Amino acid sequence: MKILSEYYLNLVLCVILSILLNTGKLHAQDAQIWQKYTGSITDPNIPTLPNYGYAGYKLGQEAIPETHPHLVFDVTDYGAVPNDANSDQAAIQAAIDAAEANGGGVVFFPPGEFLVNTDPNPSTSILIESSNIILKGSGSTPGGTIVNMKNRMQPPPGGGGLQPMFRFEMPWSASATSLVTQDADRGDMFVTVEAASLLQGRKYCRMDMPASLAANDQFLEGRSPQSSWTKVHDNGVSAIEYHEIESIDLANNRVYFKDPLVDDVKVAHGWGVRSIALMEGSGFEDIHFKANFFDNYVHLQHVGWGFMKMERTAHSWVRRVRISNVTGVMAVRNSYALSIIQLLVDGNRGHTTVGTVVSTRILTGLTWDNTNKGTYHGSGFATGANG
Repeated sequence: MKILSEYYLNLVLCVILSILLNTGKLHAQDAQIWQKYTGSITDPNIPTLPNYGYAGYKLGQEAIPETHPHLVFDVTDYGAVPNDANSDQAAIQAAIDAAEANGGGVVFFPPGEFLVNTDPNPSTSILIESSNIILKGSGSTPGGTIVNMKNRMQPPPGGGGLQPMFRFEMPWSASATSLVTQDADRGDMFVTVEAASLLQGRKYCRMDMPASLAANDQFLEGRSPQSSWTKVHDNGVSAIEYHEIESIDLANNRVYFKDPLVDDVKVAHGWGVRSIALMEGSGFEDIHFKANFFDNYVHLQHVGWGFMKMERTAHSWVRRVRISNVTGVMAVRNSYALSIIQLLVDGNRGHTTVGTVVSTRILTGLTWDNTNKGTYHGSGFATGANG
């Protein structure tokens, strides 16, 4: 009986080993998209795998700095008092304004709890509009810095939607658009345009493909859009890419980038390129942001307890931050090469963690959702976000 048991045991082990070996072979056969990426095969019927290696702060080529070569603007020097019952919002904004007037700075929060949004009907965010502004606390763990958002944000006068408590947002500034004049492939490092001179001396650009029914075959690979995709069904796919400019070749009207194209760019689809101003070198770190949303969350009904938005920003970051009792953690819009990492989201369940739209090369990761019921949406990318 012992010999028989050993026989069956060996048989089972042989079957498992055979399955594992064959699975490895199947994986090797199925990974043709990787073989094409590495250049070992060139079958045009196999899709091209995008290069996602260019993502986050400095496109992943440099670490986020741990020390910052800027003057320090301590919020307590501008009137903030930790652990009292008075609002610190005006003092925090004053410290930020002083750092911006200086051309950059570290806005420092010593240990303790600072109060913001203390008015019963507030609608004003804490606003950062310039590059090289870093909001730095004394740690997001007990004994560190807490920023306590006391009330829900109300819509601003005249509408415009609910605002988060902190907004990193460069004012809009863009050049005229220069149309692309030659097709370019995903992975190429340049495009050819009508007038590259429009982008000379500029650092960042935005490429736009307007909604085009003709582009549906390319982007949907011959499939028909679902009827519920009304914009794609009625008007066609649109696309957006942000890039950092490496150089300009005026003789050949070429714009060279620091990261490869995410999409195949077809002249027939009306792609255009324009320069755009983006804030850079800004960050938010080592702070516990605490709000006061304690209702049982109902999807799309509870709003106004938002932590942050980053819009028109590049090479910036949020890291080592704890966010408690919010309806929304972060929104990223019209941005490029950001790192949103090392977030602890806890307390009462809300709507979303990190939502990224109309942006390129954004890295989000190391987010721990420890809310009581799980945030309704995890980190996600939509509506013009790629790469």
